[in-house]
Amino acid sequence: MILGLVEHDRGRPNDLSFQMLAFGRRLAAGRGEPLEAVLIGTEAEPIAGALGAHGVSKVHLIRHDELTDYAPEAWAEAIVQLIASTGATVVMAAGSDRGNEVMAHVAARTEMPMASNCVAADPGDPFQVTRQRWGGTLLEEAVLRAPVTLITVAPHAVQADSSPATPTEVAVAPFDPNLSEQEFRVRVTDRVEKPAGQTSLSEARVVVGGGRGVGSAAGFGALEQAVGRHRGVLPRRNQRGVAYPRRSDRPDRRAHRSGSVHRLRDQRRHPAHRGVQGSETHPGGQHRSRGAHPG
Repeated sequence: MILGLVEHDRGRPNDLSFQMLAFGRRLAAGRGEPLEAVLIGTEAEPIAGALGAHGVSKVHLIRHDELTDYAPEAWAEAIVQLIASTGATVVMAAGSDRGNEVMAHVAARTEMPMASNCVAADPGDPFQVTRQRWGGTLLEEAVLRAPVTLITVAPHAVQADSSPATPTEVAVAPFDPNLSEQEFRVRVTDRVEKPAGQTSLSEARVVVGGGRGVGSAAGFGALEQAVGRHRGVLPRRNQRGVAYPRRSDRPDRRAHRSGSVHRLRDQRRHPAHRGVQGSETHPGGQHRSRGAHPG
């Protein structure tokens, strides 16, 4: 059985999880096994009914009084216990910040390898995957040998689509894990919501960047002109001309670390980062962006 973690934020599903399910549906067909899903927290229960159109035959709803928001270790431990209960052979998640974090915890707790940001899989023996490295500039072929295959699916590598041939009614099976207080030592306890009218680096259609190659602060003039022509925006910069993240604009203080995401004021326009710290030039920032063009 193939098990897919469907991420949600207070009951709102992450679109990357639907891409993961499309990947999982093809994998399940190749292995001749059912595709089942994991939802964590009772807030996610309304999502279950929509998963049948994505090839899911059964949803495991993980319930616990403390699972009211994201807690990576608690999510991982619950999945580990669910693997033992269901006998899943493949467990997968979207290659999002949360998906990669939770699956890394699952791998550590089960002492099994995990392949992140996969774009293709051959479910033979051994299990082979092709995965993105260095922001998608390198494709690596890897072999996984483990009792349970643990993978995440690279964002935007697979189109999220529904399958009319799959059942529309999904069985929901509650699962109550045994979680200790230790599993909740890291959790989301507070949020700073993104102000209206802003977008993130991962949502921008075009990213124009410049680093050391421009020579000096004055060298960013060409980037500023390009942004101006397209009514884009520039992040703030310090006295040396180096751009830096807007710390106060992170919607989740824990999830967005320094240098990982810039918040921009114009929706889906051409942002330009004016310094060497611009995350579009870092592989970690590129792999979720549809079109990064470092200068």
